[in-house]
Amino acid sequence: MRWTLSLSALLLSMIMATPGAAQKSSAPLFQSGDRVVLLGGAFIERLQTGNYVECEISSVFASESLTFRNLGWGGDNVAGESRAVFGSVADGYARLLRDLKLAAPTLTILHYGSTDIGTGSEGTEQFRSGLSRLVADVKATGSRVALLGTMPPVPTRSRLPISEARNKARLAFEAAIMEMAKELNCRYLTMPQLKGVAPPPSASQRRSPFAATASIDGQQLTAFGYWSIAPLLSELLGRDREARSLLINVSRDSSTANGLDAQVKLESDNRIAIELSGTHLLRPDVPRHYGSADAETDDLLVKVAGLARGQYSVALDGTIQFTASHAELSRGVGIELASERRQADQLRATIARKNEYFFHRYRPQNETYLFLFRKHEQGNNAVEIPMFDPLVEDQDRLIHQLAKPPVHQIIISLAN
Repeated sequence: MRWTLSLSALLLSMIMATPGAAQKSSAPLFQSGDRVVLLGGAFIERLQTGNYVECEISSVFASESLTFRNLGWGGDNVAGESRAVFGSVADGYARLLRDLKLAAPTLTILHYGSTDIGTGSEGTEQFRSGLSRLVADVKATGSRVALLGTMPPVPTRSRLPISEARNKARLAFEAAIMEMAKELNCRYLTMPQLKGVAPPPSASQRRSPFAATASIDGQQLTAFGYWSIAPLLSELLGRDREARSLLINVSRDSSTANGLDAQVKLESDNRIAIELSGTHLLRPDVPRHYGSADAETDDLLVKVAGLARGQYSVALDGTIQFTASHAELSRGVGIELASERRQADQLRATIARKNEYFFHRYRPQNETYLFLFRKHEQGNNAVEIPMFDPLVEDQDRLIHQLAKPPVHQIIISLAN
């Protein structure tokens, strides 16, 4: 027997979110083989801090074999002002377009407005003009364009008040982005809103304001914040996941699976062979360096009804994990898929390495000596920068392999 189940949102007890209704669209955002460029300010740049969002999307959309390039630059605006380095604003915008050409997108997701919010509601007209120019220039490369809305205020444990004036300006820019998406024929994506934070920290964690907190200032996300928003962004982009469970009824010779593809074979009255794989790779664990609560360890729930009385061994991929009675199996047992979690960690580490290589490719630390006014000193070393390209592409291929969930073998048999 084989099942392919539809997916639903992964909602954690510590996080609740309400993605905006405006994001829904019948047409999929991603196309197979898309090269997706993420372009914007600090929110985009800091996606690379833990790489949780790219890891999640790469896994959930593994069948599309997506390639990502991060062109985020802290403090950037639609004029590319932060990218000017020692030049003018016009130089910064020219730099943005050169970086975009290097990244060669087929789909560009723009996230702008956060920096411009500081200009107040009256700054929206200049923002509209700049966004219109940027979208036109991005489309001129042959890329499709999606506009990601502004970040709503994120609840924190600090007592810092939320600026009503800033939030009013944010809503004005959000409305501008939504309207511009219609005018410019772009997909509009409402930024998911995180509602609530993790449970209160333990006594050992209370000294740190970072412990299990999605944001410190209500605007920029911590690693825990990016981990929390990752599945919500994946849902926003068109695909979500659900908890894995497998329900088997021996007497009826039937099975029901959620969040996975499974083949179940009743080899005898007291032996069941299962081959399964998740519809998506498991998520990486909650980041622990902020003192966050541990993630759930039960990666798969298995319930077996109708077994004869007795003790049964449960073997995963050739190794017995534990024994359980027929009654315990009927109520449901959790199986930890440690090897798959290690694969998820390996995927995230590979994404981090790829992003580091690409960062050095388009934004080398010593570019003043390589390309700018001191290139007469070390400019001869500039020939080495394109050597990062094959390194990045090697990691892309490995990412596509690691993003696919492995196949597991489970044997449930009467213990001797």
